[in-house]
Amino acid sequence: GVGCSVRDVLRVVAEVTGADTTPTVAGRRPGDPASVVAAVGHARRELGFTARRDLHDMVGSAWTAWRRLSADAVRG
Repeated sequence: GVGCSVRDVLRVVAEVTGADTTPTVAGRRPGDPASVVAAVGHARRELGFTARRDLHDMVGSAWTAWRRLSADAVRG
């Protein structure tokens, strides 16, 4: 139940990939919520799911998969 901000995600993406993730900051659009955080209690109760990975693990896994898929696409 602890959320991550967009800035948190961009910081971790930069750490994992080495890419420049400097955001372009703009004002909130009409209808944009101030924050959105998933409630994990429902997944725990209904599915028995408890996250065992953190944001760094998730970004690292996605980056590894993307690099593998991209390399496979280049090879044909």
